[in-house]
Amino acid sequence: MVVRAKEELVAAGEGSPDSERKCDSNVVSPSLSMSALESDSPDVHGGSKARWICFVLAWLSYAGLTALRKPLGVGKKPLASDLKLGKTQLGFLDMSFLLPYAVVQVTVGSQADKVQPYLVLFLSLLVSSLSMLTFGSWSSLYPLAFLLFIAGSAQAFGWPACVKLISGWFPGRASSNVFGFFGTCTSIGGVGGTMIAVYLLQWSWRSSFYPQALVVLALSFAVFFFLPAPPPDSTSAKESSSSSSALSSSMSDASSVSTLKLMRIQCVAELCCANFLIKMVRYAFFMWLPLYLSEEVRMDAGYYIQSVFPGLNLEIETI
Repeated sequence: MVVRAKEELVAAGEGSPDSERKCDSNVVSPSLSMSALESDSPDVHGGSKARWICFVLAWLSYAGLTALRKPLGVGKKPLASDLKLGKTQLGFLDMSFLLPYAVVQVTVGSQADKVQPYLVLFLSLLVSSLSMLTFGSWSSLYPLAFLLFIAGSAQAFGWPACVKLISGWFPGRASSNVFGFFGTCTSIGGVGGTMIAVYLLQWSWRSSFYPQALVVLALSFAVFFFLPAPPPDSTSAKESSSSSSALSSSMSDASSVSTLKLMRIQCVAELCCANFLIKMVRYAFFMWLPLYLSEEVRMDAGYYIQSVFPGLNLEIETI
């Protein structure tokens, strides 16, 4: 098709060298087209092995962080019964985790763009795991709240660091599909963390924090030693597509724009409000649904999981 179009244009210009040069400037070279497509191929930036190692470690890391939050909601009733806590005090524990998580992620979560993202993710996993590993050793409200404050602040850096890592290895059109798969880590990690916590509640609420914390601790060292560094930003200059260059430059300009200016972009404020409401409902269910089912509906924690996975045998007595 390219050769035929070139011949027709040359014939229309009576085969003059000027018209042929004009034709060459208007026809896309096959090699140029292939180089533009190769920017999204699996072998770009050092091969597919490094990028998929990055994806797997980032996926496991955020799934682990999600699982680490689940024992706080599942173990509310035995926690309140053991430490003689009321619902107001349980809500204070929730706020000790969720408030720093939200504030830190909005205000300083973008530091993953300025610091090495693998280092940010490593510290996020390490601090979160250590704080929750010692959570079950305390029996007073304020030390528990302090540990949750540390865990929430540390986990706030997890998502921005993972996004920075994956976007560096999967640029262009590949990022849409990859982030779609990456989003499954929250659901799978949440279900896995809930199942582990529910199973361990038959011994004590304290033991339900240990497995997830140990897994996240192991993942922190895996990230530090095995996570490949993302390719340098200078590689984007090798892309011959002018649209890709314009997109990368606009994204770099957007990183320096203030939050207020970003909120003025069309639909950004509406999407933020929608996501805020979704998160509000999600964390209300996540933190309080097990306690509600236990007290009002008289369902134990095992039934809470069996309603999703009927084949599991998780019989835990209601405390």
